[in-house]
Amino acid sequence: EVVVLSLDPFGKSVPDLPIGVTDYATAVRVHGDQIVPERAPGPALAGRSVDDVLAEARSGAAAKGFTAGTRLLSTAAWGTADELVANLLAVFAGGASLVQVANPDAGALERRRATEKVTQDL
Repeated sequence: EVVVLSLDPFGKSVPDLPIGVTDYATAVRVHGDQIVPERAPGPALAGRSVDDVLAEARSGAAAKGFTAGTRLLSTAAWGTADELVANLLAVFAGGASLVQVANPDAGALERRRATEKVTQDL
């Protein structure tokens, strides 16, 4: 079977296809993904199980007081497994929002805090 995908940025279908050619936009994309969880999943992050990573993230969120009302501004790195848990997963485990800034301009951070309605820095 030949499947065609248009290059349209909005995923429009390809008009006037010959018989035997399937349009991805109208035939394939409409089917949802079928996800079946593993019965015995392996390590999730740096040898730690999903439960261990989640417990560590929740503990970090509680220790830092992250809640659903917290909106964090962060310039912290995610380069190691420990940084990823502390600086990203803990934010989400606490239900907080994250404004992540890469290559921050110190002169613009205060304006960014106000614009983004930041309540806490990470």
